[in-house]
Order: sequence, then C-alpha cells, then structure tokens
Amino acid sequence: MSATLPRPATAPELAVLRHPDRRTAWVVLACAELAAPTTVGAVADRLAALAAASPIVAARLRGTTWVPGRPPPVDRVDWDPFAGPGPVPAALAARFDLAAAAPVRVALTADGRRLAVAAHHAALDGLGVAAVVAALAGGEGAGRQPGASPPASGGPTGAQHG
Repeated sequence: MSATLPRPATAPELAVLRHPDRRTAWVVLACAELAAPTTVGAVADRLAALAAASPIVAARLRGTTWVPGRPPPVDRVDWDPFAGPGPVPAALAARFDLAAAAPVRVALTADGRRLAVAAHHAALDGLGVAAVVAALAGGEGAGRQPGASPPASGGPTGAQHG
C-alpha cells in the first residue's frame, strides 16, 4: 500500500464502494483486550503516528481519490466487546461518510483495557484492521503498516487489495 496521498482508489476499493447491496455498512470490526490499561491520549498518539506512516487511516475520499485527512478521535465507550452479544456502540457501528470522516474509528473502554477498531472495508480488510489494532495497542505489530508484508516470525499484519 502506498503511503502517499492523494492516490486514486483501487479497483477493489471502488468495487466495494459501488456494490449494489446498500444494506451493508461494509464495516470491519476488531477488538483487543490489552495486557495493561491505557489512556485515550496514549492511543491517540499512536494513531497519529500510524496515520503519518500509513495515511489511509486518516484519509477522506473525494470522488474516487483518497486524500489526506486528520486522524479520527479516540472515543471512550462504556461497552465490553467480550461480554457476549449486545449492541455495538454507535461510535463504531454508524455508517461511514468517507468524504467527511476517516475510514477508521477507534474506541477505548472506560477502564482502558479494551480497544476496538472499526474500518470501512474499502480502506482496510480484516488483516489491515488487525494491524491497526496491534499498532494502537502498542504491543506486537506496533509500527507495522497495514499493507506490510508478514514478518518471518508471523504475527498480525495488514493486507491490501489490488
């Protein structure tokens, strides 16, 4: 994945955006339980660093071109993604307006122990979201960009279509 924006959306990204089934919001969601509590500020700092290395996490879509944007806020949510079935907070589940907001949303639970990342599938697939979670968690995978090749040792990485 190119770290340079603006760039045209790829054919697979456009296929998702133009898919005729409008019943889906095309959201990829991943959650992680952290080894130690963290703060919104620490996650926001990691998100800013990730956006500098992989600008798609902060991009906006203008027509069919991804352009630079500001990283999304880190929302504090009163939700336990591991407590069983239940509604996903609107901060994560709402439809994306890719012209107005980043294709990634980040939430941290009130206790700072659980991190959730939602992304529009046109920008990131499941492996890309896993790489974002790893980078924001500050653990294994931190600093790796979505789209990077898997390391020889394995671990979470991103993937890119196209």
